[in-house]
Amino acid sequence: MSGQHTQEWIDAACKACEGLTQDHFDGGWTAKELSAYAKRQETELAAACALLREVFKADDEIAEISGSTRPLTERIRSYLDASDTLGGEG
Repeated sequence: MSGQHTQEWIDAACKACEGLTQDHFDGGWTAKELSAYAKRQETELAAACALLREVFKADDEIAEISGSTRPLTERIRSYLDASDTLGGEG
């Protein structure tokens, strides 16, 4: 594993743990509670992705009318496509 890949993995792990207290790490959570937390995170991610897809629909209509391109939209769309391959909803 390269140094950059290791740092990306650490950053992702830290991001996943945001909002947890020390008690959670000290064994204060049951498997059921941890599962419920993970499910809430998945639900929030799915809702955010769904909202972005709705924005894209409107953005696509505007681009069709104006004939413009949107590099940022394409970058976000690529991110969403990647999250779909990781188990996100599409």
